[in-house]
Amino acid sequence: MKRLANRTQEIAQFRRMVLNQCAERIFLIEAPSGCGKTSLLLQFEAECPKGVKSAWVDLKAAQTGAPYVFSRIRKKLGIDQFPRFDQAVQGFLSSNIEISGNEIQGQDNQIQVILNVADDNISNMRLLALREAFFRDLAALPHSVLLILDTFNAAPAPLANWIGGEFLAEVADTPNVFAVVAGQRVPKPNGEWIRCHYHCYLDNILEVEAWWNYAQTAGLPFNRDEVGIAIRILKGQPSEIVKAFEALAREARS
Repeated sequence: MKRLANRTQEIAQFRRMVLNQCAERIFLIEAPSGCGKTSLLLQFEAECPKGVKSAWVDLKAAQTGAPYVFSRIRKKLGIDQFPRFDQAVQGFLSSNIEISGNEIQGQDNQIQVILNVADDNISNMRLLALREAFFRDLAALPHSVLLILDTFNAAPAPLANWIGGEFLAEVADTPNVFAVVAGQRVPKPNGEWIRCHYHCYLDNILEVEAWWNYAQTAGLPFNRDEVGIAIRILKGQPSEIVKAFEALAREARS
């Protein structure tokens, strides 16, 4: 895991959140490419107390939409932890509802088939039932849950709307669930969860002291002046500075 130069405020806010020391339970991280978003999310996972289990979903891979999100979270937390959700799925499959004639293999495909109907109203009602069952299962867990939804900007539009609407509204109503949503853009808060969210924007890091401490901790052979020059040349962009430091360190060792 890459060390962080200086994201102390964000980490402190995250700690307060997962320790239930503040009202916020939804953390939005908006960050341009190269500003250390992934490193910060990894640090968040590392900062989780023992009583908080995490599940990371990369939304750029979620081309099937909500079924992918359900699938990844269930696999991370344990498929057997979702009996109500399983019962809802089987209820749809065993009843005389409209179901595609495609062969069904695996529950993830089953969910896609259940939702893949011509009538949007029917599909939305089924998704509502699955979502409610899913969050009832999360609420019944004996521990807290951190859901990390990464690369929100790459999510298909229907999925992005669902996450920013019903999904985060359910998070707001489920006391043992926290959510971090990150990407080059993030959901626009709505009235159902605006009071329990925190929004931060990751920018370039221009503090020489922060990068000097980073270089010392990483054992990099640079003095403070050299660090300051690198920051000015690279305009504080974390990914470029880290790459430059590592390349220069390799050259110095060769």
